Amino acid sequence: MANCAASVRLKRSTSKLGEQHWGVTYTPDSVCALEGSSVDLSCSYKHPGGLTVTESFWFINDQPGVGPVDLQEDAQYKRRVQYYQTPCRMRITGLRASDAQTYKFRFFTDDPDGKYTGSSGVRLSVTGLKIGVLNTKEGGKQLNCSSTCALTNPTYIWYRNEQPVSEQNRAVLYLRDRTVDAGSYSCAVKGHEEIRSAAVCVFEGLQVKVEGAAAAPAEEQTVTLTCSSMCSSQSYSTYTWYRNGQPVSECRSASCSVAVFRGEISYSCAVEGRGLRSATTLKPGDDTYTALNLATTSSSEYDSLTVNQCSHATHSANDTYSTLNPATRTSSEYDTLIVVGELGEKQWGVTYTPDRVCALEGSSVDLSCSYKHPGGLRVIKSFWFINDQHVDLREDDQYKGRVKFYRNPCRMRITGLRASDSQIYKFRFITDDPGGKYIGSSGVSLSVTDLKIEVLNTQGGGKQLICSSTCTLTNPTYIWYRNEQPVSEQNRAVLYLRDRTVDAGSYSCAVKEHEEIRSAAVYSPKETRAVVLPSGERKEGDSVTLTCSSDADPPVLTFNWFKQSVNESLGTGQNYSITNISSQHSGLYYCTALNQLGQHSSAPARLDVFYPPRPPSLSEFNGFNGSITLVCTPKPGDDTYTALNLATTSSSEYDTLTHATHSPSDTYSTLNTATRTSSEYDTLTVVGPPPVQSGAPDEENN
Repeated sequence: MANCAASVRLKRSTSKLGEQHWGVTYTPDSVCALEGSSVDLSCSYKHPGGLTVTESFWFINDQPGVGPVDLQEDAQYKRRVQYYQTPCRMRITGLRASDAQTYKFRFFTDDPDGKYTGSSGVRLSVTGLKIGVLNTKEGGKQLNCSSTCALTNPTYIWYRNEQPVSEQNRAVLYLRDRTVDAGSYSCAVKGHEEIRSAAVCVFEGLQVKVEGAAAAPAEEQTVTLTCSSMCSSQSYSTYTWYRNGQPVSECRSASCSVAVFRGEISYSCAVEGRGLRSATTLKPGDDTYTALNLATTSSSEYDSLTVNQCSHATHSANDTYSTLNPATRTSSEYDTLIVVGELGEKQWGVTYTPDRVCALEGSSVDLSCSYKHPGGLRVIKSFWFINDQHVDLREDDQYKGRVKFYRNPCRMRITGLRASDSQIYKFRFITDDPGGKYIGSSGVSLSVTDLKIEVLNTQGGGKQLICSSTCTLTNPTYIWYRNEQPVSEQNRAVLYLRDRTVDAGSYSCAVKEHEEIRSAAVYSPKETRAVVLPSGERKEGDSVTLTCSSDADPPVLTFNWFKQSVNESLGTGQNYSITNISSQHSGLYYCTALNQLGQHSSAPARLDVFYPPRPPSLSEFNGFNGSITLVCTPKPGDDTYTALNLATTSSSEYDTLTHATHSPSDTYSTLNTATRTSSEYDTLTVVGPPPVQSGAPDEENN
């Protein structure tokens, strides 16, 4: 037996070759592949013993009068298809969107009637990659790399300005810093890095670069400033340049040539009509400098500083420093600086590791830091805080009982995280020197997120569920639940559902080691209910409203109304109103609720329309077998009546009017069973049957 999939049917019928001996099995029976890549479609087949396969091929078209066309002969597939006979396998290269088809395998044997086609085939879906951009609560961006069908265990690669983004291999990428994260983003799948999504520009902005300048350009030397987008894929036609905030009329393109002057001169650029403007750049030629202690000139004394600002130099009070251009290290670059102060700022510091943390609402989180201070001092107090009043978090009403400090290193744990805990947390310490206190001003940014499931439609009619958070959790492993039970072998942020029947259910997601913190469940509508309002008795001429309610997440998209006796929709909307009702509106009504995951119908709700009594018509039927039948034929909507023997008024005499027990001399009246009031009575006299011949009685005519 060779290898291919599915439920198949023998194309001929003979007593010699039984159908059960023929078959083609496709494994798998559906495949998703990237546009531009290659794909292998595989199968296995069987046939009765003693036969030899003489020819086989794959096809998609079965032309009337011609039969199936070998893909190798199809103009759309020539030179892109290769067959492998054992097992039956086909490779298609350079996949196109039009290759999304159902492919079938056919083989012939040396028996004139021995040929067979695997009729179910294998369904190939061809997809591109696309990036969706969503806003987060904190003002950041969430990028989703998605496909229209479910790729097999993909590992994603993200690119910013054509360069890989390190340690990001999930379908979701979170960006939080408008300055640091600005750029042009695309995504790919590992193993197919050359097949990337179209790029999207995130946090669009401009930057100014100095081109062609020497390390220290001379005064009046000309340099070129270039205005470029932070997104590598973006370019613009018209620019505006500014010198010290004032427009430069001679520059209108992306480049502007300017002369170098002494003094505070700054440049920026903008794009007309786009609301984009760069930050201000330093005067052309400015370099990054380090501080050099002239007394020792030792490398340990080097430290970075900004031009003319020696605010971070390691020093003692009597040291003299100069600025050194690290590009040239020439003496002509020296500019003497004298450090003033008793305690050098470089000897103080707080470092937060990491400086950004994302944690799940309801969980616990540790925020860590390290600090330093000049030798000889002793820390006498330290704490974490969030507001300008520098209030110890342990004394804050919102954090009492939820915060614990660990001093070595400086570390804080917050338990029972809430959404309101999304803050910037700073560490402060105080020493035994009256002026010796310090705050780590940058702080650590904590983002608190819940999990949420987004539901998307796929091209094949299935569903794509995305378990997302508003910030980037650290290397999460996802757990999916269906009807509260884990979905095996599914640990990615994306879950694909393809079968409406098999996959139906309520879905939620969680992160490993925080299984108790789950997202809100998503499910198709349930507990759908139809109600007729107002309640109570409804009479002709009144107005009624039918209201449909249902429990669903995502919310119900559409409500539809039906009358049980009518096979078409009466209308859509959660409410369906009927004005000036009549007896024709009586009946059973129900509604259906539809969301992205399915639909559900309510039990029928009854609408009864009451109206004043109408005289019923009485028909007499001949027959005699100890009783007589009275038939009351009311108009549509009339009430149901019973017969009351006025002679006895006993309950045993009650009977429905169509089968009244009687004697010929009895007189009856109609009784409204809903009210049983005398006003409803209408006397009926029972008329006996006509004389009949002796013998067997006539059959009752009803």
